[in-house]
Amino acid sequence: MLRRIEPDARPLADPRKSAVAARRGGPLARSLAIAVMACAGLIGCGGGETVSISAPSTEEARRAITEALDAWKEGTTAELERREPPLRFYDSDRDQGVKLLDFAIKEPATEAGSVVEVPVTLTFQKGRSGRRSHDAVYQVTLQPDVVVLRSDP
Repeated sequence: MLRRIEPDARPLADPRKSAVAARRGGPLARSLAIAVMACAGLIGCGGGETVSISAPSTEEARRAITEALDAWKEGTTAELERREPPLRFYDSDRDQGVKLLDFAIKEPATEAGSVVEVPVTLTFQKGRSGRRSHDAVYQVTLQPDVVVLRSDP
C-alpha cells in the first residue's frame, strides 16, 4: 500500500535571514577575518622599521630547484623539509605521484619582487614506457625558508 507524503507547510529558512547570514559569514569566516586583521596589525606595527626581503641570486635559485627536482627524481622529497635550512617544495604533479624522469633548467631566469622565476622543462613517465615533456616555471625565495613553488604560465 502506498502512502502519500504531505509536504511540510513550514518554510525551510527565512530568505531574508539567509541573505544576511551569507553576507556576514559564519563563525569560521569571522575567525578567519579576525586572524587576518591580527596578522596585519602585527605586520603593520613594526615601529617604523621596514623589513626588506631580497630575491635570491639566479645561481641560488637554480641550486634550490636542482636540489628539489633531484629529490623528486630519487623519491626523497620528504627529506627536504628535514634539512637545515628546510626546503619547502610544492608541485602538483609530484603531489599526485607523477614520476619525474628528467629536467632541464632553461634561460632566462627573471626576478619578480622577492622571488626568482626559473623556466624548466620537465620530462615525466607516461604509461609503462612512454615519456612526455612539459614546460614549467618555478618560483624560488630564500626567506624565511627556502621555497620552490611550481607556477605554470
